[in-house]
Amino acid sequence: MRTYMLIFLISIFGNLSYSAGETIDAERIIADLNNNQEVNYQNAVIEGDLDFTKLTNKKKIEDGGGIFSSKNKKYEYYVENSVNFQDCVFKGKIIGYKSPEISDELHIVMFNEDGVFKNCTFEDDVYFKYTEFEKRSDFNGSKFEGEALFKYTKFSEMGNFLNTKFAYEAHFKYAEFKEDGDFRKSQFNREANFKYTKFHKTISYKNAEFEREANFKYTKLNEFIDFTGAQFNSEATFKYTKFKNGVSFKNAVFDAEANFKYAKFRDPLTFKKATFNDEINVEYAKYNGDEFVSYLLQHDGINLDKDQIEAD
Repeated sequence: MRTYMLIFLISIFGNLSYSAGETIDAERIIADLNNNQEVNYQNAVIEGDLDFTKLTNKKKIEDGGGIFSSKNKKYEYYVENSVNFQDCVFKGKIIGYKSPEISDELHIVMFNEDGVFKNCTFEDDVYFKYTEFEKRSDFNGSKFEGEALFKYTKFSEMGNFLNTKFAYEAHFKYAEFKEDGDFRKSQFNREANFKYTKFHKTISYKNAEFEREANFKYTKLNEFIDFTGAQFNSEATFKYTKFKNGVSFKNAVFDAEANFKYAKFRDPLTFKKATFNDEINVEYAKYNGDEFVSYLLQHDGINLDKDQIEAD
C-alpha cells in the first residue's frame, strides 16, 4: 500500500521543485528547469548568479530576427515551465540577457509560462533586456537594489509592478506591455526611463513616487494612463507624448520642472488639485486640438501660478 501511495505522490509532484526557508544554489534552479521541472521557492535565499542563458533548451535564430541586425547571432533560451519565487532573496545577478563585447552574439531568455518574482529582494543587477514574458509576469512588492534592465522587454500578459521599489535606474525604454500595466505605489529612487515604451492597454502609476527624473518622452499610449497622487521630486518629462484616451494627474505633485512640450491630450483629462512647485513647459502642447495652456488657465483647482507657465 505504501508503495502505491509513493508512486501516486510522485506522479502528482514529480514536476515540482519546492523549498521554504532554505539557501539554494542558483545552479540547482537551472538544473531543475533543464530537467523539465516547475520551480517554486518561498522564503529562500538564492546564492550565485541565476543565469538563464545556461538553459539547454535553446535555439539559434539565423537571420537575427526583428530589431536585430542580420550580422548578429541571436540565441533564444526557453523557460518552458513556470517559475514562482515568493519572499525570496537573490544574492547574485539575474541574467536573462547577454551580449559579449568581443562578439556579435545575443543571448536572450523567453518565458513561455508564468514568471513570478513576488515580494522578492534582488541585491544585485537584474537583466531582462529583450526578454519576452508570454504568460503572467509578477514583480509585486519586490525590491530591486541593483540595476533593473527591462529595455525592449515584452509583456504579453499583465505586467505587475505594484508596490515595487527601484533603488537604482529602472530601464523600461522600448519595452512593450500588450495588456494592462500596474506600477501603483511603486518607488523609483533613480531615473525611471519609460522613453518610447508602448502601452497597449491601461496603465497605472497611482501614488507612485519618482525621486529622480521621470522620463516618459515619446511614450506610446493606446489607452488611459493614471498618475493620480503621483509624486515627482525631480524633472518629469512627457515631451511629445500623446495621451490618446486620457490621463489623470489628480492630486499629483510636481516639485521640479514638468515638461509637456509638444504633448497632445484628449479627454478624459484631469489635473484637479495637482500641485506645480516649479515651471511647467507646455510649448506647442495641445488639448483636443486647442492650445493646452488655455486648459490650464481656465480650470480651477490646479495649484499653479501663471508665472510658472512656459508657453509658445
